[in-house]
Amino acid sequence: MNAVLEFIVYDLLGTSSILVGFIAMFGLILQKKKWDKVAIGTIKTIVGFIIFSAGSSLATTSLNAFQTLFTKAFNLEGVLPLAEAVTALAQNKFGPIVALIMVAGFVANLIIARITPFKYIFLTGQHNLYLAALLTVIFKANGVSDGLTIALGAVILGASAALFPALAQRGMNKVTGENEIAMGHYVTIAYALSSFIGSKVGKPEDSTEKLKLPGWLMIFKDYIVSVALSVAVFYYISAFVAGKEAVESLSGNVSWILFPFLQSLSFAASLFIIITGVRMVLGEIVSAFVGISEKIIPNAKPALDCPVVFQYAPTATVLGFLSAYIGGLLCIPVLYF
Repeated sequence: MNAVLEFIVYDLLGTSSILVGFIAMFGLILQKKKWDKVAIGTIKTIVGFIIFSAGSSLATTSLNAFQTLFTKAFNLEGVLPLAEAVTALAQNKFGPIVALIMVAGFVANLIIARITPFKYIFLTGQHNLYLAALLTVIFKANGVSDGLTIALGAVILGASAALFPALAQRGMNKVTGENEIAMGHYVTIAYALSSFIGSKVGKPEDSTEKLKLPGWLMIFKDYIVSVALSVAVFYYISAFVAGKEAVESLSGNVSWILFPFLQSLSFAASLFIIITGVRMVLGEIVSAFVGISEKIIPNAKPALDCPVVFQYAPTATVLGFLSAYIGGLLCIPVLYF
């Protein structure tokens, strides 16, 4: 692959923090901000994204350790589906095609946002990379020529980037209380379905953030405490069933009794880091988008990754994680039999 193209795709467009920072810089320049304001806004946007990426990595590390213990404890075997695996395979075998689909797809996203009512600019770079890789693999596996693969892939990617955020926008507006940002994620159909079901079940005013707990249970109103203690319960169950030897194989020199608690605290810390990074990004990217909206794509909205909503309902985030995990466990025997 041409070195310049590889740099543009994988180092710029494929790195969410750089992509969003570039868009923020472009928006600030369009507003004719002074160079120091442009530099500050760009750097803070990139740093904010790096902060929440670091939080995501910490959360992944903690959850991977839990997954290992749980698998060992309950003798479960399965396949871990990773988008990164498909991406790596496609990049190794069809690198130039993946690159061209991603670049052309991003341009198509901008064009569609400009000429249609779908005013969303998809800024979750790694998800666009995943989809570009997946489209490449699917088309090439069916014998489609390189040129047609690039053309069709770019159109599908660009259309998806503009259309998917629209599916969940009504729900996003309810969560955020405004119409400034969108969801930039390709599991949006599930989010939109959840939003629809949620609107038909229960009462909107009965928010998880307004839970009234008796006595000492009020400590769970603090989402950091509720995350740490809730995850600790699952961790200790898995640790005790798996046994001392299994825990120590993961913990290194840390006591097998203390290790689950520390991992639970790490997961809680990761959520705090993610929320801090998201707040920092939003503080810059929304104002930067004013320039893009006024000059190029009227009413344009940035579509960002799912952690962007965590700060609006941290208690619901925790309960959703626990509920989803329990639901996944219940589905294992159902799907197995």
